[in-house]
Amino acid sequence: MVCPSLDSPTVYAPVDLDAALDSALKKQQSELRQMERRKRELQELSKQQRFRPSDGVSTFKIIKSLNELIAIGMNTLNSTEEEWLMVCPPTLSLVGSLFTLEETKEFIDRGGVMKFITDVSYPYLESMQQYLDIGAEARHFEHTAG
Repeated sequence: MVCPSLDSPTVYAPVDLDAALDSALKKQQSELRQMERRKRELQELSKQQRFRPSDGVSTFKIIKSLNELIAIGMNTLNSTEEEWLMVCPPTLSLVGSLFTLEETKEFIDRGGVMKFITDVSYPYLESMQQYLDIGAEARHFEHTAG
């Protein structure tokens, strides 16, 4: 540590070693006291149960491509416990019916709820009907292509 002078040009003089160490120690002690205070505040909040994780945590995944749908779809269906909501372009539900229909049926059979929000117009009606036949729910929303 050095101490600058007020003269021009500035001259730097070394600070006494004991004073420098004492200053560094005081800074560390101050930070430690602050962390201990925050720890006590968090413990108090925890005791009052005002600060606790949510019991129902929802997770959302935006699937942007066919490759993602195929790669993620199977694992997601197998790990989903209660409900799966898909807001997707109709082409993804069409392709999904080719790869995940059986897994979707198993999910619904074990008590899960599968919901779609997609375009259920004529070109996509047959694939969506397959999902409806196994117990999935669908809501029509035009222009879900992106």
